[in-house]
Amino acid sequence: MTDSVLKAQMQLFAIVARLDNYDNEAQEQIKTSQLLRIIKDFISSDVADTQIEPYLETFKEYFQLLGKRRKFFEIEEQNNVKRSSLNSVKALRICEELNKELTFRQKYYVYIRICELLALQEHNTGSTLDFLQTLSESFHLDKEDTNLIQKLVLYPFDESDIPPHVLVAKSQKVNNPNYLNVKGINGKVIIAYIHSVNIIFVRYIGTDVFIINGNTYDGKKVFLLQSGSFIQCGPSNKIYQSDLLNRFIQQTNRGKFVFDAQNISWKSKQTNTTIIQPITTSFKAGRLVGIIGFSGSGKTTLIEILNGSIKPTTGSVEINGVDVHSNLSALEGIIGYVPQSDQLSDQLTVYENLYFTAKLCYANATNGQLKVKVHRVLQTFGLYDIKDLKVGDSMDKVISGGQRK
Repeated sequence: MTDSVLKAQMQLFAIVARLDNYDNEAQEQIKTSQLLRIIKDFISSDVADTQIEPYLETFKEYFQLLGKRRKFFEIEEQNNVKRSSLNSVKALRICEELNKELTFRQKYYVYIRICELLALQEHNTGSTLDFLQTLSESFHLDKEDTNLIQKLVLYPFDESDIPPHVLVAKSQKVNNPNYLNVKGINGKVIIAYIHSVNIIFVRYIGTDVFIINGNTYDGKKVFLLQSGSFIQCGPSNKIYQSDLLNRFIQQTNRGKFVFDAQNISWKSKQTNTTIIQPITTSFKAGRLVGIIGFSGSGKTTLIEILNGSIKPTTGSVEINGVDVHSNLSALEGIIGYVPQSDQLSDQLTVYENLYFTAKLCYANATNGQLKVKVHRVLQTFGLYDIKDLKVGDSMDKVISGGQRK
């Protein structure tokens, strides 16, 4: 992140810190030191240890400035509302700047850390929720996801009411799909899945040391799990991010899909040659299947038979009993196909190609909704960093073949 973005985040954190009332200067100093620890941890992933202090100073300076301004609004009871409105206006202004540079994942990261800061506050519940609503709307975050983050970070965890996209890891065996049995956990680990950006964050409630990738951390805070990482609670078995992600993705599928190809073959009418010999196969959702063969062996033809583009000479292809060749319209939205040739406009950027395609597919969506969809796709497929590059053609390559696909 750039220097200006990090400084803007420090100002946003200072506004959050000032949502609370402090009874005296000593209480304010205690809370400030707690806030500084969280903020230091937040920026440590983006800034070298030797460069952290200037950003902490930015936070403290803006925090003190807001404290001086606050005195002007403490004469009447109604000024609590006035101060809250002013904070929202300031937050909106900062969010406008952050929106230009933060990715969606980074916005969720900022949102989670701000919820952690707010969890330290003891007053102004109404102001807290208003501020969070302002922040989520400014960042265009998914309401279901932000509600989940609030529930798990701001409030004590209620095991009797486990929300969707949440798992509870415990050593005790519980006959419930929302629980994950992991030997050796003293306490429990709350694991939440943010489906809109495909990330997982965890919170440990217990007395053991909390370990991520072999490093020990304070278990009281919330952690985002990076790809390939694992967690442990003291001597417990390891919990792998890849296993968790796979489980959440399976849970969010709208039912189980079964793909059946029975005795399919294909003969070329021009040459009267059988290109595809009879094949029978079946697999369920969650499987990754590869087709391997030498050039001209019929791989592309087979894929086009399986996706319904070409009708086989013999046999049938079905998804959950629905024939893909005789009733393809019933499977709209189920089958996706990336053809061998690219259907891209060479002179447009990566972002523009996706945006105009989305505009054709979602005719009733607003420009704002289209931008949100496009940014999510860019993030999901790791294309955000090249979004402003022209696609180019085979003679003038700008992005790689894999990125084109």
